[in-house]
Amino acid sequence: MIARKNILIGLISIPLLLILVTVLAWDANWFKGQATPFLEDIESHSISFNDIEHSLLTPGKIKLNDITLAGPVAKGDIGTLIADVNVLDAFSKNIVVNEIRLLAPRIDIDMQALNDWLAIQTEKPAAEPHGKPGALPVNRIVVKKISIENANFRDTSALQQFLLDNLTLTLKNLNIAENAEIIILQDHAPITASLSIEDITAQGANLGKLSSNITATEKTINIQHFQLASQSSQLALSGTIKNPKEQADIQLGIADSKLNLADFAPLAPELPIPLQGLLSLMGNINAQGELANPQSLISNLSSELKISLDTAKSLLDIESVINSEQGEQAIKLQINDSQISMDEFQGLLKDSPVLPSGNVKLSGLLDARGILENPNSLLQTLSGNLALGLENGKLTGIDINKIVKGFKDSKESDWKDVGSFLVTGPIGILAANIFDLGSGAATSGGETLIPQLRVNGAMDNGAILFKDTALATDKYRLAFDGQVNPAQKTFKNFTFALLDKAGCADIKQTLNGAMSNPSSAIAQSLLDSAIAPISGLLKTLKNSASQCTPFYQGEVVHPGN
Repeated sequence: MIARKNILIGLISIPLLLILVTVLAWDANWFKGQATPFLEDIESHSISFNDIEHSLLTPGKIKLNDITLAGPVAKGDIGTLIADVNVLDAFSKNIVVNEIRLLAPRIDIDMQALNDWLAIQTEKPAAEPHGKPGALPVNRIVVKKISIENANFRDTSALQQFLLDNLTLTLKNLNIAENAEIIILQDHAPITASLSIEDITAQGANLGKLSSNITATEKTINIQHFQLASQSSQLALSGTIKNPKEQADIQLGIADSKLNLADFAPLAPELPIPLQGLLSLMGNINAQGELANPQSLISNLSSELKISLDTAKSLLDIESVINSEQGEQAIKLQINDSQISMDEFQGLLKDSPVLPSGNVKLSGLLDARGILENPNSLLQTLSGNLALGLENGKLTGIDINKIVKGFKDSKESDWKDVGSFLVTGPIGILAANIFDLGSGAATSGGETLIPQLRVNGAMDNGAILFKDTALATDKYRLAFDGQVNPAQKTFKNFTFALLDKAGCADIKQTLNGAMSNPSSAIAQSLLDSAIAPISGLLKTLKNSASQCTPFYQGEVVHPGN
């Protein structure tokens, strides 16, 4: 009896002892040699690791230490990989991964080599489909959590496009397969993603810290939180993207955000003026179209935004509303009391023969309808009103005093000088650049001091009707009245007058016709008004202050008053 008992104990203890010895002596690195060949050539890259940590007491947990990547596009330390899998579920053909963690990867990426590789891939013929994919060998694949922690990525090419420092990304609830079919983002609870990057540098611009939280299904991406913040800038938005794979419907809300444009200057080195000042932004943006086709999104853009730019020298305050309908945009701009230093924006006028300087005050309400990608279509429908004032200004490239003196001395018009004055003078300078009038009229060179300028314009479908508009140089005062259509480049009953101290027109001329040919406009004006002779192109009004009817009675005062 005792012998049988000892035999039974021996039969039980020997396998247990063998299992114990196996567990204690188990070394997962025995499989390292078998895995290595599969990792040595992945698109010309190789992956290696130092050792594997695994215990048969916790069979679902595995740790790969010191993983490295080497190749022409990317190289560096992938870090440590930790995986936790439910082993028992595997017996029912269910793969349930509790967690996958990648710790502290440090990867250098050659973006130039990556771009070259992508170009080669696009040139390769597409593989022929082999019919409907077969069923997976497992029923279900679920990954409850994936995280990349404390990662660093940088572009080591000459482009040096980015540097991402201390990146942490977490994905939760990834249902990859169900009933032996791939179902990523289909018919299940939303995937949640959180991303934080402690420091972002892009093309030399330090953009600060990024944090975001997103949930996503196949049909809807919900941006719960997105914030980009540096010491001097903060951009915060939230919103949804519906049907991202088809005709997407984007709805974004921008919280009260402030961007120091100097932070972003390295991203736009080709701009004609330096990025500077504090841009404040708040409102809503809606767009419909294909995410892969930004043009379609612009064509169906609607927004309500409050925008202000403060450069210390300039302050621009705008409220804008854009509504899209049938591929066109209806735009409304409310320009609140603003001031612009022309000196800061001279780079926009670098091709102009006349450069303005000084501080411009402006306000108004503008409406237009057209296509955003075609600014001329908007300019041709521009309506509203605009009030503009200039104090202590200067025009470099034209001597208005010299031109006016020639008028007074000859009592006749030099058509070339009239063209210079009207098309590239103080009223035309802005229009010439916005509406691409060109610089066909020659300028006299020199410069003109403009102590005062006041413009009051009412716009209707691209035509500007000037009323109570005048400027004063240090020697003369001139007033303007009538219509200019920069979109059609025409004058209509546009009158300019040289004023005396009483505001009466000492010299006056009315223009009708093509703006591109001032001489023709003058001749047409003479024909329309049946004025002769041709040599008397300007009417000299020799009226005393007590007898004349003032042409202008606005706030621009006569020089010396």
